[in-house]
Formats: sequence, C-alpha cells, structure tokens
Amino acid sequence: MKELYTKLIDAPLNTLDKGDLFQKGIYYALVLVAGLVVLGGVFGTLFGLFGEYGYLKMLFNMTGFQIARGIVASLFTIIISIVTFVAIAAIILKRANDLNAKPYNGLLHYLYRELAPTMLKIYGEVLAVLPIMMALTGFISALFAAYAHSALGQAGGALFAALGMGDMLGMGMSAGMYVDGFAAYIKTLGMTGIGGILISVLVSFMLLLGTYVALEVYNYLVILVTNFVKFIPRFAFPLWVQRSDRGGAGNIDANDL
Repeated sequence: MKELYTKLIDAPLNTLDKGDLFQKGIYYALVLVAGLVVLGGVFGTLFGLFGEYGYLKMLFNMTGFQIARGIVASLFTIIISIVTFVAIAAIILKRANDLNAKPYNGLLHYLYRELAPTMLKIYGEVLAVLPIMMALTGFISALFAAYAHSALGQAGGALFAALGMGDMLGMGMSAGMYVDGFAAYIKTLGMTGIGGILISVLVSFMLLLGTYVALEVYNYLVILVTNFVKFIPRFAFPLWVQRSDRGGAGNIDANDL
C-alpha cells in the first residue's frame, strides 16, 4: 500500500511541486505544434491539388502548353511549400529545446522570463521565413509564366494581409497567367519575380529587426517592473519607536529605531 501511494500520489505531486510537469508540458506542446506544422503543411499542399476547387481542376481547363508549364512550375513550388513548413517546424523545435534547457525558478518566473520571450522569437522568426518562400513561389510562377500550385498562399495570405503585402504576394503567386508576349514576360519576371524576392528579403529583415527590438523592449520592461517591485518595501515606515536611556532619559537614539 505504501509503495502504491508513493507511486500514484507522492511522486506525481512532488513532480508538480518541482515544476517539471509545467516545464515538460510546455516543451512537448511546442514539439507537438512543430510536428503538426509539417503534417498539416504536407496535407494542405497535397489536398489543395484535388477537389471541386483544387488546383488540378483549374489547371486542366487551360490549353496544353499552359498545362505543361503549370505542372513543371508546380513541381518546384510544392517542394518550396514543404521545405517552408519543415523550416518553420525546425524553428519551433529549436526554440523549444532552448526553452527546455532554461532553469526553472517557479511558474510565474518561467512564464514571463523564459516562455514569453521564446514565443515572441518564434512568432517573429516564422513570419520572417514566409515572405522569402512566398516570393520564391512567385518567381517560379513568373519564370514559367504559369499559375503554380502552392499552399503558402493560403497559409501566409492572412498573416501578411495585416502588413499590406497581400496584393503583392497574391500577384506573385499568379503572375504567369496574365503574361501576354515576350516583353510582358520579361517585365513580369523582373518586377514580380526578381523584384518580389528583393522586397521579401527586405521585409524578412525588417520583421526580424522588429522582433528583436520588441524582445529588447520586453526584457527592459521586465527589469523595470522587477526593480520597482524590489523597491516597494523601502516605502515602509516604522510603526513605533523605542525609548532609549542612552544620552539621558527621554531621548531617542537613531540606532534603536
């Protein structure tokens, strides 16, 4: 009975008191998210090929040469999509491992000193990956003058609509469908293809810059709040004074306060 109590009651509660449950729970949750990103990305990429509104149905409504270009271009963009989801998962897994190696000094401390900065890094670094990969997809679309299939448009469109990049990225994804003549092809390839890559690199850099500036600001605010909390006890006033016999009766010595 004692061994059963130790195994089922004592050991789990000791684990809870030490914080291992919270630390490991957060770590495995991030690992699970990384795995779901890969599985969901692969599934979304392949699932988008089929169905009533799938890429293949749209593609085979085109002419023969457009179909051929679309198939070849899509082979590249599908690979780019899958590589992007794997890269995002790798970022999450890397930050999860870094977080798991951090010391645990209480749940509240762990949440605001370790978890919050880590989540901020993950968010910014994932956002920084998407513009470049989506611009590469746009470049392939422009290069082959074809509408190339990719799941990145659906995955990243909503994220970048708030940044005002939705129209540019959408044009990059479908630029090949509107090319009419060699001059238009060169213009589209230069402006939407190559230009889109250059812009996306700049956007990715700015996203990383903003992320790490925000991280510095957050850490600075944490220091300010922490120091203020430490400073609060200095406002305490003594509730009484002690009468001292030193220096004559009735005098108060500062050392007795």
